[in-house]
Order: sequence, then C-alpha cells, then structure tokens
Amino acid sequence: RRRDGPCAAPARPTGERASAMMSLAARRAARACPRRPLATKVPKIDELLLFPNESEGNTYSVNWSLSFDGVTNQGAAYLNARLPLLNMRLPSKMENGVATCPSPSPGSSLTPPVEAGDGVSFDEFEEALQDVQWYLSSGLDLLVEDASAGTHADARVGVRVVTDSAAVALAARALLVPAPLRKPMPKARFDGWNVEYNMKLKPTWNGTAYDLPDPSAPLPGERPVLVLAPTGGPYAAMTEPLAAASFMQREDRIVGATIILAGPFTQCDLAAAVGHAASVMLNERDGVVCAPSAALVGPTGATGLVVGAGDAFAAEAARAGALYGAYYNAVTPGGVAALFGGAVGVPPSGAATPALSVGGVVTAPLHPVNLVGGVSHLMFFEPGSGPSSLDKETAAARLAEASDESRAELCSAVASGAVSCSTVGSATTALELMARG
Repeated sequence: RRRDGPCAAPARPTGERASAMMSLAARRAARACPRRPLATKVPKIDELLLFPNESEGNTYSVNWSLSFDGVTNQGAAYLNARLPLLNMRLPSKMENGVATCPSPSPGSSLTPPVEAGDGVSFDEFEEALQDVQWYLSSGLDLLVEDASAGTHADARVGVRVVTDSAAVALAARALLVPAPLRKPMPKARFDGWNVEYNMKLKPTWNGTAYDLPDPSAPLPGERPVLVLAPTGGPYAAMTEPLAAASFMQREDRIVGATIILAGPFTQCDLAAAVGHAASVMLNERDGVVCAPSAALVGPTGATGLVVGAGDAFAAEAARAGALYGAYYNAVTPGGVAALFGGAVGVPPSGAATPALSVGGVVTAPLHPVNLVGGVSHLMFFEPGSGPSSLDKETAAARLAEASDESRAELCSAVASGAVSCSTVGSATTALELMARG
C-alpha cells in the first residue's frame, strides 16, 4: 500500500537524471577502492642491472685471475687483445704487420733482474710490488698477455705479462711462445691455469687401492711466472728501469716467480727476466738442463748450443737463417727446446706477423718447431776469441756453472754426447765449426 506524507519514500528517478546519478555513484565507489595498475604497465626504473654483463675487456674469469695477481682492474682488461685493438693503442699504425714505436728500446744486455733477498731486501721488493699493483689498479685499461716460455711440454713454463702499454704487449707477444687460449682459472696460478682444474682429476685404480691425485702437482698450461710491467704515470718519469724478481717456494720446490719491470726497461730486459725465472724453475725438473744460450741448426741439420750468447749473437745467427732459439734454451731427453718464440733484431717473417720496430731494430717471432735434435756441438761464447777446443770435463763444468750446479750429472751427459766442445767468438765462427762436422 502506498504511503503519503513526510515519511513517504521518495519517488525513483527516471530518464536522464537516473543515468547521471548511477554514473556518479560508480565514480564514488571507484574512488573508495584501492587502485590496481594494469598488468601491462612498466614501472619506471632509474638503472637496469644485467648479469652477466661481459664484454671485450670485461671478462669475469680474467678479472678474478688478475685479483689473484694482486691487481684489481677498475678499467678494461684485454686478454691477448686482438691486433686491431692493439693497433688502435699504438702511437703509429702497423704497416705490413710491423708496428713502429719509440719504446721500449731493444736493449743490448741480457742482465737478469735482482732477486729479493739477494740484491734487494724482501721488504723493499714488497713495497715496490704494492706500488706497482696500486698503479695498475687505479682505473687504467690493462693489456694481459698469457703465453709460454718453452716450445715443448717438457720445458714449458706459463707466463703472464700485465702492462699498460700496447708496445710492451706486442713485444711480449713477439718474444714468447703462444699458448692455447682457454678460460683462466683464477685460483690456479701455480697448478694448471688454463686447463681443467685439479679437483676434476679422478682417482685411479692400481689393482689394490685407489691412488688419489696430488692436488699440488703442476699441470700443463700453468702461469707461474707473473710480470707486472707499468710504463706510465709515475714510472714514465723514471730514468733507470726497475727490474726485480721474487721466487715462490713450496715444499723445497720453486713453483713460481713475480717480476717487476717498471720504467724505461728494454725488450732484452723482458727476455732476461722471463728467461731467468723460467730457467730456475726448469732446472728443478727431472732430465732438463736450461742455460742462457743460443741454439743453432747447421746446414747438415746438426744442433749447436752456444752457452752465454747474447742478443747480438742471436741477431747475427738469425740473419744467417740458422737461429732456432735465442737467449735461453733447454736440453731435454728428447732434444733441444727453445724458451723463446722470437728474438730482437730479426727480420719479420710475414705480413701477418705481429712485429715491433724500435729505432730500426725489429723484434719478431721466429716460429720455432717444438724440438730439434740433441746437442751435437757444445760451444761457449767468448767475444773476440777464435775457435778453441775444450775437453769434455771442462765443457760439462762450464755448462753446470751456467745452468745450475745441481745439474752436474746431466751436464756431463750433454758434453759426453756432443761431437765437439769448443769456444767461439761469433755466430759465423760457430756455423763454420758446425759445417766441418
């Protein structure tokens, strides 16, 4: 029944007025509820972080391995950089595979670096090392050359050169032996740097029990020799080079070396430092004798080892086309292995060869084979002297003195197996002596 009077219900609106009131009620209800953005709306982010975010010059495995070398790179770190990238950082562009630079100078002396504990105190070396590491960690772009000293597995030592100079990186690449480029293992500087890590070695069954692998045993491809070679910043103002080395020892065995080469060092300084460190380590291996020397291959294929021959002798032999290995060579049970893949003062071997020319002197790879035959002619370099024969006992003693006194028995075997033992004063004299048989 319909009610009239003041308490009667209002009449229901109709028409346009009803539609407007319904729309107003809907808007009020929407404002009362919490708003939810559309699922397709992208929230605003000030900075995006992508992981992993690797690029050329920013590779995590390389960065971590540098941190174990005491260098925390704030800039880029290029591992075995491409030649075009090196070319961009050189003072002048390469022509026919040869880069012309004002430094580092070729040098003329193969003087080994002073050793911590001998020519310099351990505290002094540590202080200089920290200064170099701080400088290389100050935001520079670094060039990292991973290579080897030694052409054969029986006489091979991994080497890493860290520098801020493209010319130094190019010199290291021309002098050292290339190594297969694999992902570096940061924690394995002394035990298998670019191969499968030791923990993946499995026990072997000997018929009675399992033989567990020795986790400290060295593996092929390690990089125990580290060379830190800054040239800029405070080191650009140095008038004399700083060359020092410290050897690491584990269980009465030398397992590596850290070398500082700073300031105006020469290419011969680099060769002498790496060769000396590698020689010390190789002379602790069974059946190996390593000494500063030049290895020649005569016209008949005979191998001559000239102990004490320097860069001038090596350059003369290279021009004659008879140089196999410069500066340091190792005598192994299988033959003679060169420690260096290149030399200072030799002509480049091709347009694709990365070579460095400083003051008209070219440093280029020789591309030696892995091994040559055993020592047929054992010779000792004495500048300005004519050829003079030596008895084999004297030759063995001089070879032991040049390499390591603990190698006396092996040196005696090398001298006894040689056709001749003598002194020579030039590469020409040595080749003439080898040609006579």
